[in-house]
Amino acid sequence: MSSRLKHNPLELIKKWWPNADVSHIEYDPSMSKGDYSIIRQSSHDGTLLFTLQTMQEALLPIVNRQSYFKTEPPENWSDVVNIKYKIGPMRHAVVFGDFATSDECGRVHEHPGQRERVRIPVICEIISR
Repeated sequence: MSSRLKHNPLELIKKWWPNADVSHIEYDPSMSKGDYSIIRQSSHDGTLLFTLQTMQEALLPIVNRQSYFKTEPPENWSDVVNIKYKIGPMRHAVVFGDFATSDECGRVHEHPGQRERVRIPVICEIISR
């Protein structure tokens, strides 16, 4: 069984970090593809904490202005004065099932759980002096 959801990243940021400055982030709900995507994934037993952690790990690089298109880095980082982002909806896919893990002895064990992946399309604008 699986599910696919879409979340508004700005609403999540404001909910989890109400004092965070989001003036450098623009949300476009119709955006489906950007210059690149921030992708985070996890496998776990279904505990909500792990779901929230995966989603927050995807958002933090944008909130902290630490993400950029790696194939087009700025020539001189000391000239960078700001980074602005245009982001689309966070797509959240969840797959439920039995997953195999190996222990230290190489034995394989099956256990119920879920795998999750979040993806945020991003257009990054690096502003230099």
